[in-house]
Amino acid sequence: MAPSTTDVASERTAERIASWIQRKVATMLLRDLQDPRAAFITVTRVKISRDLETATVYYSVLGDDAERSKAAHLLERARPFIRREVAKGLHTRTAPDVGFEYDEAIAGTLHMTELLDRLARERASREASAGPDFPTPSEAPGGPSSDSPPRSEAGPSRHSAPNEPEGSAPR
Repeated sequence: MAPSTTDVASERTAERIASWIQRKVATMLLRDLQDPRAAFITVTRVKISRDLETATVYYSVLGDDAERSKAAHLLERARPFIRREVAKGLHTRTAPDVGFEYDEAIAGTLHMTELLDRLARERASREASAGPDFPTPSEAPGGPSSDSPPRSEAGPSRHSAPNEPEGSAPR
């Protein structure tokens, strides 16, 4: 069943309101809250219910679990103020109840990046201690050896004829 035009319009409206709330809360964290810890909080996204009654603000924090806990406490204490300011800016019949949730997707991405970095370091240290897995060009069969003269990268010399091997004398 295709969505009706009112569903599409309400979905578009919900997206627009969620985007506005994200910008508003992010700005409030930087400018309006008098707590220096707020500067380390990033609003990653906002999810709003179809009936516009609840808005979940997802955030990430620069730092460890202790910083994450402090940020959660800060946001809960500032929640009434943030809801009131959001309500002032929205031109809707009711203001959504604003809640905060740590964005686990960001934490998962950071964890995955740390794992990949650690694997890359381990691989580099293994390769450094064991030597290269592939032979160098001088070790490869048919490759240049130390007792053969180096080849010219410029191509045939200007004195050789096109069909003559490189390095032969001119006629």
